[in-house]
Amino acid sequence: MTATFWWLVTSEWMQAIAAGLALASMIVAVVGRWVPGIKVYAGVARVVSYVALLVLGLGIGFRSADESAALRQTRTDLAFTRLQLETQRQTADVAKKLRTDALAEAAAANEKVTDYETWLQDRPAGCGCAFDDDDVKRLRDIAR
Repeated sequence: MTATFWWLVTSEWMQAIAAGLALASMIVAVVGRWVPGIKVYAGVARVVSYVALLVLGLGIGFRSADESAALRQTRTDLAFTRLQLETQRQTADVAKKLRTDALAEAAAANEKVTDYETWLQDRPAGCGCAFDDDDVKRLRDIAR
C-alpha cells in the first residue's frame, strides 16, 4: 500500500494536479481579499494552497531521492559488472597460457615417444624382447 501511495504521489500527473491546485488556490487566496464574492473562501484557499505545496514538495523530494538511489544502484551494478568482466579477461588469459603450456608439454612428450619409437625401430629384429635397465629408464623418462 505504501509503495502505491508513493508511486501515486510522485507520478507526473499527480504533481501537475498538485501544482495546478496550489496555483489556483493561491490565486483565490490573493484575489479573495479584494473580491467580496470569494472573500469567504480566501482563508480556506490559503490552507489548501499550503497543503498542495506541501504535497508537491514531498512528491518532488521523494521522487528525486528515489531516482538518486536508483542511479546509485545502477552505478554499483555497473562497477560490479566491470569487475566481473575484468576477472573473466584475466581468467581467459590464464587459461590461454595454461593451454599453450599444455600444448608445449604434449609436443615434448610426443617428441620423446617419437624418439623412442625411432630407437626401437633401429634395434636389430632378432633381439626379441630383451628389455634392459636402459629401456626401462627411457620409458620412465617419457612419462615425466
